Amino acid sequence: MKIITLIREKIVTNISNIIAFALGFTVAWLILVLLKLDNVAIVGLLGVIIGAMVTSFSNYLISERQRKEKLELIAYDKIVDAHQKAYAHWYKVTSKIYDNRDELNKAYFEMQDWLSENCLYLDPEIEDALRVSIDCASHHEGYVNTKSDSKFIMENWNDIHKPRTLIRTKIKLHPIPIPEDPKGRHS
Repeated sequence: MKIITLIREKIVTNISNIIAFALGFTVAWLILVLLKLDNVAIVGLLGVIIGAMVTSFSNYLISERQRKEKLELIAYDKIVDAHQKAYAHWYKVTSKIYDNRDELNKAYFEMQDWLSENCLYLDPEIEDALRVSIDCASHHEGYVNTKSDSKFIMENWNDIHKPRTLIRTKIKLHPIPIPEDPKGRHS
């Protein structure tokens, strides 16, 4: 919804800027033609028109930049939220590896559904690692119980835990600086 609102804002701002420019130009032209002003008045009027056009254009550029920044913040917020939820789903699945098989299956299918609804917000490498991870998690207990090759079990275990590292390294949140007062205490 936020994106739709921003797009509507952009359309309204663009239309109003075009209308303001057109009206200003039309009024200036009418004044020039109807009043047949002398050269000094024409130069002054043109200066005002050009000044208004420059102001309008600079306001347009500023509003475009602000709109772009808002969209980037909304997208970034959604991306971080998706990665946090992916981590929570991954943790739920992996914490059930040796629990009741029904609980593991339930967590597995919840994550599959969640991934299909949110994959566009995830880093592609993280999404792939999550899919591999939950598939490996769903089979891991069976590999251990059948005493599969220990090297294979360790590789499977590493595949299960790969998303943890990827999510933490790819989604970098920068700390918010806390200003200090002159006496060295935090505000």
